[in-house]
Amino acid sequence: MNLKYNLLQLNNECIFKICFIFIAFICIILFSSCLKFRNYVQDYSISVFKVQEFYITPITIIAIHFIKLIIESNLRNWVDENLNIKYVGEFRQQRINKLLKWIYDGFYYSCTSAFCFIIFRNEPWYPTGLGGTNFIGYWHNYPQLPQNEWVSIFYMVQTGSHIYALMKLIVEGQKLESKYWEYMLHHFLAVCLLLFSALQNCVQIGIVILAIHDLADILLSWSRAYNDTIAANKYFVYLQYGLLKFTWVYTRLWIFPQVIYDEFLNIGQFDHFWPQMKQGYYYMVIQCVALLVMHIYWTYQMAMVGVGIFKSGKYKNQYDNRENKIDN
Repeated sequence: MNLKYNLLQLNNECIFKICFIFIAFICIILFSSCLKFRNYVQDYSISVFKVQEFYITPITIIAIHFIKLIIESNLRNWVDENLNIKYVGEFRQQRINKLLKWIYDGFYYSCTSAFCFIIFRNEPWYPTGLGGTNFIGYWHNYPQLPQNEWVSIFYMVQTGSHIYALMKLIVEGQKLESKYWEYMLHHFLAVCLLLFSALQNCVQIGIVILAIHDLADILLSWSRAYNDTIAANKYFVYLQYGLLKFTWVYTRLWIFPQVIYDEFLNIGQFDHFWPQMKQGYYYMVIQCVALLVMHIYWTYQMAMVGVGIFKSGKYKNQYDNRENKIDN
């Protein structure tokens, strides 16, 4: 059984690697078209992100690095003391690092989700399904940038966060992570979507997609961290899993496909801007579809984790524990 599972995982990694190479190759080819569109809309006195606004991104990367160092220095011993005893030796140190990451992620996504809801829920492009109050359409007033003063700050902070995650994976991931190409594809898609949408003024749709993903990531991060501690309660694990599954399916398999469908409906629209934006637009649609396919794959993996939990009556996570086979 373990051999079959390992072979399946190897095949999955090959598929993710091929998809990454394909997406990266197209990105290199089409990136210049986004810059041309950015110059084109400025000729019509349409605002774009200023160059100095992009400086927020490297500042965010540096800030995140130091915040993580602070979290690690203050919580490492506590995490070690409270980590499940099934993790021993080198696997224990790897798991401590993952719990520290999940603690940070849970805090970060809680902040971004709360900020996004409070600041953007009254915008005409923020969907009712996420708590929006005045929804008209995802592409309202496009290609003009939204007038909300927090848009650029929020977008560049999120871009910095995702670039940091990609850089961290490139530097350290292959030594510690058996799902390297799976995560590489995911992080690369996120970074490319943010950069392409920023350059093409598609920030309304970008913020909505960020809100969709951050909401489920709160529960995903906190539940992963809690469930691997010695304090984990069986019934609370059941409750967490149910809430996570519902939130995940609702945001990523219900609302997100609606966003993609709307993107398909708008192919060929936007008047005389379409010829200048179509290459970058098509690429963003491809990226969103690829992300949706990954969500379907992860939904299946999450379902298998649920089967393991309810069958055994305790927390078992074969997906996260592929490296050490503890829960196989």
